[in-house]
Amino acid sequence: MSEGSKVVLRDATVDDAEAIARIYAYYCERTTVTFQTVPSTAEDISAGIASDPSGQLPYLVAVQGSQVVGYSYATLLRAREGYASSCEVGIYLKWTHRGRGIGSSLLGELISRCQDLDIRQLVAIVAADQEPSLALHKRFGFKEVGRLESIAFKHDRWLSTVQLQRSVGRGAADPPTRRL
Repeated sequence: MSEGSKVVLRDATVDDAEAIARIYAYYCERTTVTFQTVPSTAEDISAGIASDPSGQLPYLVAVQGSQVVGYSYATLLRAREGYASSCEVGIYLKWTHRGRGIGSSLLGELISRCQDLDIRQLVAIVAADQEPSLALHKRFGFKEVGRLESIAFKHDRWLSTVQLQRSVGRGAADPPTRRL
């Protein structure tokens, strides 16, 4: 299919792990988008796709033609029971596919899926020098709630993070129904 073909979002499967690993490797090796320096293997990615204890948390891929061009996921913020209604989110696009609205589509669908699961709080931890990612999250209602200055060292420089948070659904209005 051509580069101009429609992008479709769907649930990720372990068959997508190799393509996801290739996308993520670019960011590990060449950017400060992630502070991981050794790329995850396809096996690591497969385990991540299957790791949700409830089997419900969204892990999505964006597919154009037959090619995975991006992915997003929600993981439990912490493993302790009290955090069962809070997730951290991540979004990565094939480097050549940035600026095409794919990240917006992935984040919008991720938020919707989390709301349907009665997730109440979403957190994104973004490298402070990643303005496009910060702008994307803010467009979707994430608010800056904290910073960690010079918290990581990569590519011969100190890097900071911005913590962003967004309520979904009923937020903190009443007790959650979601349990681990």
